[in-house]
Amino acid sequence: MRPALSRRILLQTLCAMGLCAGACHAAVLRGTVTESIDVPLRERARARGILYGAATGTYQIADAAFAGVLAREAGILVPEYEMKRGVIEPVRGHFDFSGCDALLAFAHQHGMQFRGHPLVWHHRNPDWLDAALAASRDPKLLVDYITAVAGRYRGRMHSWDVVNEAIAPADGRSDGLRETAWLKAFGPSYIDEAFHAARAADPHALLV
Repeated sequence: MRPALSRRILLQTLCAMGLCAGACHAAVLRGTVTESIDVPLRERARARGILYGAATGTYQIADAAFAGVLAREAGILVPEYEMKRGVIEPVRGHFDFSGCDALLAFAHQHGMQFRGHPLVWHHRNPDWLDAALAASRDPKLLVDYITAVAGRYRGRMHSWDVVNEAIAPADGRSDGLRETAWLKAFGPSYIDEAFHAARAADPHALLV
């Protein structure tokens, strides 16, 4: 994707969110690049009290053109896949942080914040995890992983998605929680346990 086109797509997104002035919106509608978009989107958002950014992967920052646009426009990065448990701990007890480390280094190099995503999710887990939860219901399967990951990045994260997509009213529970292996193993308290573990591991990050 060409930098000018990427910039225009990002600008259209920001305009759709109501974060740009009328001149900015008009420039997008005309399909032109004008002086009204010389200010990076991260700065325009910051002026409105908003932290603006994007999810990305290591394969994307390897594209020099895309990486240049991202570095200019985004104020915070979120790992697209590199922080899923299936990527970080494919084999129980063996961790691979290389992808996340690369994204974090890119973010810091370009003055961006970084959001950890996710610590607990029902999807993209390693193949061994569901069987382990069903066999033992050992809370260490939840807490030790959070401690290891959040502890590794302690003090370097703006925020963490601690429990991702925990709500699914369509699953039919009266509390609205999603039916997951975590819920089956530990009940609703798994959410509390996850947040307490994340806070202990990274005391000053925003927990979401």
